[in-house]
Amino acid sequence: MFVNVSPFRICIDSKKTFSELSSDISHSSRDMLKHQKYSYNNILEDIRLVLPSTPILYNIVLSYQVTKANNVSNYNYETRWAFNGNCNEDIEIQLYDLDDTGELNLAFDYKTEKYTSTDIENIKTRLLYIANQVLNEDKTIKNIKIVTEDEEKTILNDFNNTILEYDKNTSIIEIFEKQVSKTPNNPALTFHNTTLTYSELNEKVNSLKYEIQKNITHKNSIIPIISNRSLEVIIGILAILKSGCAYLPIDPDYPKERIDYILKTSNPEILLIQNSLKNNINFEKTIEIDLKNKFYLNNKENSSCNISLDNLSYLIFTSGSTGVPKGVKLTHKNYLNFYNAMKQKAKYLNNGSKFSMISITTISFDIFGFETIISLLSGMHVFMTDNFEQKNTLSIEKIIKENNISCIQTTPSVMKFHLENLKDISSFSNLKYFILAGEQLPKELVQKIKKISPHATIYNGYGPSETTIFSTFTDVTNEKEISIGKGIGNTKIYILNNDLNLLPTNTIGEIYISGDGVGTGYLNRSDLTKKEFILNPFEEGIMYKTGDLGLFSNERKIIL
Repeated sequence: MFVNVSPFRICIDSKKTFSELSSDISHSSRDMLKHQKYSYNNILEDIRLVLPSTPILYNIVLSYQVTKANNVSNYNYETRWAFNGNCNEDIEIQLYDLDDTGELNLAFDYKTEKYTSTDIENIKTRLLYIANQVLNEDKTIKNIKIVTEDEEKTILNDFNNTILEYDKNTSIIEIFEKQVSKTPNNPALTFHNTTLTYSELNEKVNSLKYEIQKNITHKNSIIPIISNRSLEVIIGILAILKSGCAYLPIDPDYPKERIDYILKTSNPEILLIQNSLKNNINFEKTIEIDLKNKFYLNNKENSSCNISLDNLSYLIFTSGSTGVPKGVKLTHKNYLNFYNAMKQKAKYLNNGSKFSMISITTISFDIFGFETIISLLSGMHVFMTDNFEQKNTLSIEKIIKENNISCIQTTPSVMKFHLENLKDISSFSNLKYFILAGEQLPKELVQKIKKISPHATIYNGYGPSETTIFSTFTDVTNEKEISIGKGIGNTKIYILNNDLNLLPTNTIGEIYISGDGVGTGYLNRSDLTKKEFILNPFEEGIMYKTGDLGLFSNERKIIL
C-alpha cells in the first residue's frame, strides 16, 4: 500500500456557494500534485529542525476510498472494514462504497480518550445535516447550518431558559429607600472608625441629592465623581442616582491625561469631588462632597424621584483594544434587572442583613457596583477599605477578622496574591462567600480557597462592562471543570461562528450576549456601537459581541 500525504491550502470564502467552494478545492487539489514529492513527512522533519517539540500537524483525517472491490472477479461476495483497533489520528472519517452499490458509507475510527460514542453520533448527524442542505440547495457557505434543528431548539430554548419576572414599575433607588425603611438602625456603611446606619446614610444622600439638583439644568445628566475610597464615594453615587442622573466613577489615581479625556468626552454640567482632590482637577463647576459640608444638615427627607427605566444609571469608561477609553452607557433597566437576577443567583442577598461585605475593588471597575450598591440594596453591612488597605493583605485580614465579615469579592489574580501573603489563615477561613470575577478562574485557586475555608461558597462571575457587571454567575465550589455557568435572569448567551451561526456544544466560538442587561452602546461612538451592539438574529433586540471565546459543555454550562 503506497500512501503519500501531501498538504495543500483551502481558502474558504463564506460568501461563495457550496458548488463554487467544491470547484475551488478540486482545482487546488490538482495543483497540489506537482508538489507531492515534498510530502507531509518532509515538511514535518524540516519544521522540527527549527522547532523540535512540534507535534503532528493534523489530528483529523477524512478519507475517500475510490477502490471498487467488485471489479476483482465474477464471484458474489461482500466487503467490510477490518479495523485493527488503533488510530494514528484522533479521528479518521472513512467515506467509501467498496461494493459499488451507488450508496456512500461513513465509518468513524476514533480514540476513545478523545471522543465518546455520543460525540461521534453528533458528528455523524451534523455531517448528514450539512450534506442534505447543500444537495437540496446550492447554499452560500455562511448560510449552511452546523447545528441541527433539534439542537438549535435545545440551545435557544433550554440552554437559554433564563426568564425572570420582576417589578418593572420600581427603580433601584426605590428599592434602597424600602431597605432604609425596613432596617433604619442597622449599620449600612463603615469606613475606618465611622459607621453610618441606613437612616443616616439615606439622610446624607438626600441632602447631596438636593445640592445636585440645584446645580443641574436637566435630569439624565452624566455626573462624574472623583473620590478616594471613603464614605463620600457611596454617598455621591447614591445621590447622583436619586437626582435622576447617571454616575461616572473616575479613579483619582488615573493619569491626568485620561481624566481630562473622560471629562471632555462626557461633557458634564457638574463634577462631584472630594475637597482634598480639588486642586488636582481643572473643572469649572464642582460640588465638594467632603462630609464637613453644611448642606448635609438640610433636606434630609425622601422626595419623589420619577426615574424612567430608560434613563442612564451609570457610565463606565473602559479601554478598548487601541487603549483609547470608551464610555459604556447602562440604564436603570439594566441595573434593576441585574439586582433581581443576582438575588436569584447569590442566595445570601435575600437575607442581606445577616451578612457583610468588604469592599476592596477600585471604584472605576464595574464590579464595585456589585459589592457596594447591590449589597446595600439587599440590607448588607459594607466595610469600605481606604486606598492603602485595599491592596494590603494584613489590613484586609485585620478588617475581616475584627468585624467577622462574611463576603469578599475580587479578581482571581488579586485573590491569589492575598492568599499567598496571608499571615493569619483564620481570618479568611471564616469567610462564607468568595466572589471572583474579571478574569478566568483557575481550578487551582478554587482548590486553595477550599483548603483555607472549607465551608465557604465560591462564585465565579463573568460579564463585560457592556452587559452590566455580570452576565453569568455560578457556584463553582465543587465543579470538576471550572465554568462560568449560564446566563443570569433575562440574559441569553450564544456561541457563534464568524457568520453568526450557532455552534454545537463542545465547539469553541465567540460569546454573544443579549437580554435586559445589555447596555445602549458607547458614548459619542456610534461607529463602535454599530460594530459591537448588533441585531440579534434569533429574536427581537440587540446582542453584544464580546470578543471572548467559549463553548457550551454537555452540562449546559459555558466554559471559557
